[in-house]
Amino acid sequence: MTCPDPDRVHHGVFAIIASVLASAGIAWAADGPRSVTVEACTTCHGPGGISHGTMPTIAGMDSETLAEVLLAFRDGSLESTVMGRLVGPLSDEDIAGIAAYFAALPGADQ
Repeated sequence: MTCPDPDRVHHGVFAIIASVLASAGIAWAADGPRSVTVEACTTCHGPGGISHGTMPTIAGMDSETLAEVLLAFRDGSLESTVMGRLVGPLSDEDIAGIAAYFAALPGADQ
């Protein structure tokens, strides 16, 4: 199996995110065009933040833990292909808001 071209994958991911952003209802917007929304999170992490695939479920996750993970993606101490780019433009307040939103949702085990 060959690995996909990273540039092509990134363009595809950003196209998906752009389409999600275009129809976003709830948003924690960072300054600039690369706002990350709750809907963008659910694109990979599942409807309502409950994953049915390989991505972790984030609904019902402790808000402090989720915020710490997002901050680690943002500062690069936790490596990822996509997450660092998504949370990179977010402020600490944006990350806290997203973490609080998903913490308030019922998780897969609730």
